[in-house]
Amino acid sequence: MFDYGQVRAAGSVAFMAAAMLAGWLVGVWGYGAVPVLIGAAMLATLAATLLMPRPPQRPPRQAKGGFGATLRLPGFARLLLLSGLIQSSHAAYYGFGSIHWTAAGHSTATIGLLWALGVVGEVVLFLLGRRLMARVGPRGMALLAAGAGLLRWGLMAGTVWLPALALMQVLHALTFGAQHRRRCT
Repeated sequence: MFDYGQVRAAGSVAFMAAAMLAGWLVGVWGYGAVPVLIGAAMLATLAATLLMPRPPQRPPRQAKGGFGATLRLPGFARLLLLSGLIQSSHAAYYGFGSIHWTAAGHSTATIGLLWALGVVGEVVLFLLGRRLMARVGPRGMALLAAGAGLLRWGLMAGTVWLPALALMQVLHALTFGAQHRRRCT
C-alpha cells in the first residue's frame, strides 16, 4: 500500500534543507541571492523533468461528468472552502513572517532555522499522521488545523520572543500538515 505521508515527509525534508541553505546564502550574499536560487531551482526542475522516462501511451478515458460532478459530491465544496481558508492563511504568514522577524531583530540564519523547524513538525506529522487520523478522523484533523492556525496567528500578533516563535513554527505541523494529511489519507 502506498503511504503518501512517507513520500510527503521526504519532500518536506528536502524543503527544510533548501530553506536552511537559502537562509545561510541570504545571510552571506544578501537578498539578491533569492532570485538566483529560485532560477537555479527552476532550471533543476526542468532538467529533472527532461530526464524522466516517458509513460506508456494509454487510450484516452471518457470523463464521467467532469469537474462539475466532483463539485456535486456530498461535502466536497465545503472541503474546498475549508481547505482554501486554512491553507490560504499560510500565504500571508509565509510572505510576511520573515519580514516581521527581521524587523524584530532576528538574523537571517535564525529565520531560516525557524522555517526549517516548522517543516520538522510537518515531517513528524506526515510520518505519524496515519495514527492521528485514525483517532480523530477527517473532521478532527480539520479542527486541529483551524485551531492551531488561530493560536499561531494570535502568538505572531503578540510576540517576537524566540521561544514563542519556535512554538509557532512547530504549530505548522497542524496548520499545514493536519489539513493536508486530512485530504490525502
